[in-house]
Amino acid sequence: MKDDITCAMKHCKVTLAILANFSKAFDTVAYKTVLNILHHLGFSKSFLRWVIGYLTGHKQFVQIDDRASKLVDIVFGVP
Repeated sequence: MKDDITCAMKHCKVTLAILANFSKAFDTVAYKTVLNILHHLGFSKSFLRWVIGYLTGHKQFVQIDDRASKLVDIVFGVP
């Protein structure tokens, strides 16, 4: 990409780059909402069970030095 921009600049061409970062796009996805939408779209029960298995059953905690929070269920976001 750098070479393309450099080459365009040498030829006095206008260059645009649009970048998008979707790494945080699913941090607030509520599982029940996703499952309801998939159900209404007609996805099979076996697929919905697979999605439930993928999204649920995960836990997290925060640790700073030797102190740690309680272990809690993750109910938002995509693992």
